[in-house]
Amino acid sequence: MGAPPMGAPPPGMPPKGMPPQKPRPKQDLTGPETASYADAAALVLRLSEDPPLTEAQKIAAALPLSPMVAMAEPSELRPDAPKPSADPRDFSGVWFHDLALHGRILRDKHGKLLPFTMEGARTLERRAKAEMAHTPYQNAAALCRPPGLIWQADVHMPFAVYQNKDAVEFVFMDYRGRLSIALDDKLRPAGDSYMGYAVGRWDGNTLVAETKGLKQGLWLDISGTPVSKDAHLVYRIRKINEGASNTLIEIETTIDDPKYYTNPWTIVRTFRWQPNLVLFDEYNCELQIGDPSTQNDAGLIVEKE
Repeated sequence: MGAPPMGAPPPGMPPKGMPPQKPRPKQDLTGPETASYADAAALVLRLSEDPPLTEAQKIAAALPLSPMVAMAEPSELRPDAPKPSADPRDFSGVWFHDLALHGRILRDKHGKLLPFTMEGARTLERRAKAEMAHTPYQNAAALCRPPGLIWQADVHMPFAVYQNKDAVEFVFMDYRGRLSIALDDKLRPAGDSYMGYAVGRWDGNTLVAETKGLKQGLWLDISGTPVSKDAHLVYRIRKINEGASNTLIEIETTIDDPKYYTNPWTIVRTFRWQPNLVLFDEYNCELQIGDPSTQNDAGLIVEKE
């Protein structure tokens, strides 16, 4: 749902040093888990089945979709590759996205169109028009700032999870992002951060992380689906075992943001165990903003709300 930064390989190609891709079967985009990443044809076909759209939803549904559909996939694990912990509460290790990426989130996990407020729809419209005019806006990723868990986890680069009895931390290769989930509120750092600060608790074997304290608003995808800095994000994270060679982490994200959405909504993504990527490549985000051989501002303009 994000895109590789300028200077990185094109969508669909693995980053430098990543093992070659293998062919992947075409996804079924009709189920609830993948409905939020449905393509343009699926959107058109399903609009006739939706309840009457609000004026804000009409604005969002009329916008052109990003043509980006990409999938990068590491090679299959060796038979002797390390196995994940058998503990369902232990997420430690390296993970890599398991679903194809599309340029804009359209629907929630139940297949419903996102419940935009008029301000949310107009924000998305403004960003789409800037893109079409070849004057796209700056976003966190363009400035080498962590763009938030949803974008970070979905780009073609691995992330690692470290944890102990006090905290669970997600560390990302791209944008040097870090999401810290304190299991004791007294351990939560003061102040805001680009990823926000989370306090977690266990609901059975699911880690529930309540996240606030964003330093700035987020783009959920390359098209600019918005989240305000005052949003409340809830992550429900669990391990799914689909046999010895296929262990997943599922991250269900609920977004409660009255500025841009009339009610909370939820999306779900999954990520595969990838111990062959335990050593991250150096991530040179500065190529897009500071390298003297590149255009420093990359042609992006500051967005004024």
